[in-house]
Amino acid sequence: MPPEFLALTGAIPNWSGQAYGIVGYDGNTAVTSTLSFVTGEMIYIAMVATLPGLHGRGYAEAAMRRAIAEAQAAGGSRRIWLHATAAGRPVYNAMGFADGAELAIYTFGN
Repeated sequence: MPPEFLALTGAIPNWSGQAYGIVGYDGNTAVTSTLSFVTGEMIYIAMVATLPGLHGRGYAEAAMRRAIAEAQAAGGSRRIWLHATAAGRPVYNAMGFADGAELAIYTFGN
C-alpha cells in the first residue's frame, strides 16, 4: 500500500473502540485482510488487501463479509461505507456497494 493511503487511514483506529480485523488464510498462508470499524451510525471498511496474483478468487469478499458480520454483531445493523481504489472497486460493486463521491489523493512527485 502506498504510504499516502496509510497516512489517510492511520487515524481510523481512534474513531471508536469497536474495530475488527480479519486475516484470511489459504492453508498456512495469510492471503487477505480487512478491517471494520463501528463509528457513529456507520460501519467503515478499510485496509482490504489480497496478495498479488491471488485476486479474483473471493478471498477479499470472504474477509469483508466476516469483518462486516463482526461489526454488525457488536454494533447492530448500520450503513456500511468504504473508500475504494480502482483495484478494489470491482469487488465492492459485485458485493452491492454503489459508487459515490470521488476522492482525489494528491502526492508529492519524485
